[in-house]
Amino acid sequence: MKKLFILSTLFLSFVVYAQEGSNYVLISSYSIAPGASVPELQQELLDYVRAEEERGFNSCALYRHQFGAQRAFYTYCYFSDYHQFAEIMDRPVNASGSNNIGDHSDNIVSMVHDNLEGFPNYLMHVTNTFGPYLTNADRMDRANTFFDFYDSTFGGCDMLNHQWGPEIAVYFLCGFDDYHSFATAIDNIDPAQSEMMQTTRLDVVEHSDDILILIE
Repeated sequence: MKKLFILSTLFLSFVVYAQEGSNYVLISSYSIAPGASVPELQQELLDYVRAEEERGFNSCALYRHQFGAQRAFYTYCYFSDYHQFAEIMDRPVNASGSNNIGDHSDNIVSMVHDNLEGFPNYLMHVTNTFGPYLTNADRMDRANTFFDFYDSTFGGCDMLNHQWGPEIAVYFLCGFDDYHSFATAIDNIDPAQSEMMQTTRLDVVEHSDDILILIE
């Protein structure tokens, strides 16, 4: 038991270090095709993230939708810079099609705030798009204001900004251990900050909160 604890601690330390040394994340979503075998797709994607780590990503994780808009799986693969990404992508990969996948999208995002440690059991994946009339500086200013609310509520979140992909969005990733932890975080929302959010103009066009669960 002691050896298992030590190994678990070392593994968690490696994951945290790998994420902290990363400046970018490849976020991919895989919707579940009608009539698909969810257990089969889950295993396929679990094998995929393990292979991607072997291919050269700093660390990867698989999450499954539990509450929110899209019934899907999400993968998160971290890397340090585009030269590392190029080396990974230029390596051969054993790609095989799956009849279990419906829609699929990839987004490369940059790390703006890195406050989330490791891969939590539950992940709040927050997606925000802002008014197209805003400058990039204005968009990031509003995103940071909104992010502060989530960051203080959940005790440490990541903020990620669009780089490449189909969706010009800003993402927040917040973690919690279980739904009791989620309820406690909501109970501890700062009333003053909550009131400020009611009167602050954020220019958010689309917003979603998706709760995901870690698959290991």
